[in-house]
Amino acid sequence: MFLSTLTLTLGCLLRVSSEVLAYQGYAAWAWKALPVSALTEMAAVSLFALNLLLTFSRPGTGELAKMGIGRGGRREFPGAVRSTEEAL
Repeated sequence: MFLSTLTLTLGCLLRVSSEVLAYQGYAAWAWKALPVSALTEMAAVSLFALNLLLTFSRPGTGELAKMGIGRGGRREFPGAVRSTEEAL
């Protein structure tokens, strides 16, 4: 999630700064930076969408609890003591 946000921010920064320079005619090289910024922003949005798809495809914590899987991926058995505090 952080990587997609960072990439989107860099793409937007490149686009906005290049638009000002290109449209006002201050720097001809800025026209070449505009397609790069568009691809960067599209990659960031695609990375964000992929992250959402992977997140939603994983089972939720309620489903994991029904399967008997606790924190850290360890199997928990009914009646098992989880910590020394519970044993006392």
